Amino acid sequence: MVIIDGEFLELLIIIPLVAVAYVLVTVALQRKISNVERMRELQKSMKDKMKEVNDMIKSNADKATIDAKSKELNAIASENMKHTMKSSLVVLPIMLVVFYYLLPLAFGSSSFTVDILSFKLNYRTYFIAMALVIGLLSSAVLSFYDKRRMKQKEAAKTVVSS
Repeated sequence: MVIIDGEFLELLIIIPLVAVAYVLVTVALQRKISNVERMRELQKSMKDKMKEVNDMIKSNADKATIDAKSKELNAIASENMKHTMKSSLVVLPIMLVVFYYLLPLAFGSSSFTVDILSFKLNYRTYFIAMALVIGLLSSAVLSFYDKRRMKQKEAAKTVVSS
């Protein structure tokens, strides 16, 4: 039986809570800064253009036509990258402040380590692992939600146009 002392248990709970707070704040900021619907449109458009370019290459279309379609694809990819970078420029400083200032301020003298999959993680690495897992889960949930919402909007457009 493993006996967990008070400090260890406290850190085992507090660090995931800090990770949840970090993920909630950064996801909210990302969704506020970037236009989610526009990014979905851009991704769909990129996928369609890429398919067109690949089909043109397979059908041995002339180089000028392929180049013109590739330029359209590059413009869309560039706009998509701008949206991604814009939110990253806000999230990265928050991560640096939490990782280099807030965590050491709260847990600096702690010798806290967690064993996960035979890795010994200190409190900073444990925070990164928790933020990564929680971030991936929230991303999957939000993606599902966004896709469902877009399908509902498309269905509503179909009903209105009928």
